[in-house]
Amino acid sequence: MTKLTCKDILIRQIDRNDWPAILPLVHEIAADGTSYVFDESFSDDDLAAYWLKSEAALFGAYQGNELMGFYKLIANQPGRGSHVGNASYVVSSSFRGRGLGEILARDSFEKARAMGFEALQFNIVVSTNRPAVNLWRKMGFVIVGTVPRAFAHPQQGLVDIHIMHRYL
Repeated sequence: MTKLTCKDILIRQIDRNDWPAILPLVHEIAADGTSYVFDESFSDDDLAAYWLKSEAALFGAYQGNELMGFYKLIANQPGRGSHVGNASYVVSSSFRGRGLGEILARDSFEKARAMGFEALQFNIVVSTNRPAVNLWRKMGFVIVGTVPRAFAHPQQGLVDIHIMHRYL
């Protein structure tokens, strides 16, 4: 598999109009069930309510007209907690293992700083999702807490989740 570079990808802001391209990727992660809390019981409207919040900024990575992956940036908490951002990332299975997650992460750090965030916090990183845990550690995140048996993994049963944090 060929490693992707920034030259191969256009990252641009996306919005509600891009939902038809986003939805298949979101269905893919819901069906997989190993990295997000979504499952088959979530309707398209439920998924849209999470991903398309008006206060969130979405950015998609494109190769030509194909959406390879995307991320969402939003304040982790309102008010006195709004200086810490939260991000969610989705990479199409067609592009996993080729460095797109790292490219999206680096881009999100720049965008998060521009939005005024001083740090990013991930509230749910499934402990058994080794590629994600390893990527976030490589990118400077630290595990600041672990919640035991907080995620119902479809194959492994109840597994831990990590809360991860990184200053920008």
